[in-house]
Amino acid sequence: MLPLICIGVLGNLAYSWYTADRGHWQQSWLQFSPAWLMLAAVLSVLPWFWHCVRLAIWGRFFGVKISRRNLLRIAVATDVGAAAAPQAVGGAPLKISMLVQQGYSTGKATTLTLLSGVVVLWLLRERI
Repeated sequence: MLPLICIGVLGNLAYSWYTADRGHWQQSWLQFSPAWLMLAAVLSVLPWFWHCVRLAIWGRFFGVKISRRNLLRIAVATDVGAAAAPQAVGGAPLKISMLVQQGYSTGKATTLTLLSGVVVLWLLRERI
């Protein structure tokens, strides 16, 4: 999945540079810094990393051990499910089912899924 995203980003950059300034697109490539692209790639993966950390902490609390690979699968699948499903549904059902497959009870998986939304609302309570 990540290689496809990177290819899409590079294709988008190439198309944007080519169509935005046709006469000077070669100079734009010479001024391009791969370090900024790598920084953007690392920053785009950080939410998945923190999602995995939260799942691992809650897994330890609930007594369920999940491998790092499966934690990453759950985090990415939750985001993909949220992007593909309508906004009212989001990636919650997918996350619940994947947590149940990893050994959580249905109630604990639902609590864990809903807890992240409650924490966000609690943190933003003064802004709402």
